Amino acid sequence: MTASAVRSLVVLALTTCVIAPAGHRVLNASQAPQKTAFVTVVAEKGPMKNLTAKDFVAYEDNSKRDVLGAELSGDPLSVFLIVDTSAPLAGATPPTQDMRAALASFVKTLKLGAVDMDIAYCPTAGAAVTAVDFGKLAELDAAIARWTPDSMSTSVILEALNDAGKALKNRPAPRRAVVVVDLNSQEGGAEKAMKPAVQSMHDSGATLWNVSVRGSTNNQISISNQASPMITNNANRESVLNDVAKANGGMRWTVRDASGLEPALVVVADTLASQYAVTFAHQGGPKVTRFETTSGAKVLLSPFMR
Repeated sequence: MTASAVRSLVVLALTTCVIAPAGHRVLNASQAPQKTAFVTVVAEKGPMKNLTAKDFVAYEDNSKRDVLGAELSGDPLSVFLIVDTSAPLAGATPPTQDMRAALASFVKTLKLGAVDMDIAYCPTAGAAVTAVDFGKLAELDAAIARWTPDSMSTSVILEALNDAGKALKNRPAPRRAVVVVDLNSQEGGAEKAMKPAVQSMHDSGATLWNVSVRGSTNNQISISNQASPMITNNANRESVLNDVAKANGGMRWTVRDASGLEPALVVVADTLASQYAVTFAHQGGPKVTRFETTSGAKVLLSPFMR
């Protein structure tokens, strides 16, 4: 399946928030009903937990809308953490200490940013097996401290995404998130794993956040004699990670090597602590909606809208 076909699959399964150009016509709040969107502010310099209505700008299609209220979400946060445990290339040093430190900082930052928070943890190589399920947060630190690379060079990230969506589907809405940490491993899932992964993420309503190592640590995809089906599987995984993150209000970060995992995952954790319910004046009918902040911080719109 080509990358364009993957994107078509994602568009069909997910409600995509398309950014429309800003217009000049302003609709007064008294002339329209209200609508509330669940948004995430990308927090690159620490959590952004003190924003108010005046800090947000809302648009529907080409029209600016009055922002009537903005409240930091106090809803429970559920995070399904998928971590690549594939074996590095022969002769390469496994990123054991960097990965353990990055995951520990991610969890610590999440705990500081959310009062009501739970995490499931799924280390993934030749199989996706949830090591710590929701409701067992006390076991997470010890499980992370035991992170080691598997003997398998493949990682079934697509299978893990399918499992994540199923696990999150019945968790409290709207703060459902999947966080993927991958090491540029070979995708072990076949093409048939794509559609279930996309559909499961759509059904869960979860946002997708991905931190990918794309340097020298585990550069499996660059092997010149790699079999064609494996190259195709890797391209499929890349398309799913990119397109699902974009479609459902998440984001993707790429770092050169494992030393970059910790700062990137801290940003993800701070970003998940910067989620708001924003109420705005709404003109009836289906609309393409987008948000900005007056400070220039990026705003991502989740699938949840009421």
